[in-house]
Amino acid sequence: MVSQGSHIIEIDGGFHVWTRKAGDSPIKVLLLHGGPGMTHEYLEPFEDALPPKGVEIYFYD
Repeated sequence: MVSQGSHIIEIDGGFHVWTRKAGDSPIKVLLLHGGPGMTHEYLEPFEDALPPKGVEIYFYD
């Protein structure tokens, strides 16, 4: 699955959050990684599994 783009969004307090969307569906899932010190990378296999089944997913860091 090719992701549909990474974006940096600014939130209150001037913090910046990296996001990536994969898929295009009315069913949306936000993948929340553990922390501290964990990144989204261990959740990347979901990008190959969920969008083909009709689930739009969002990663963040």
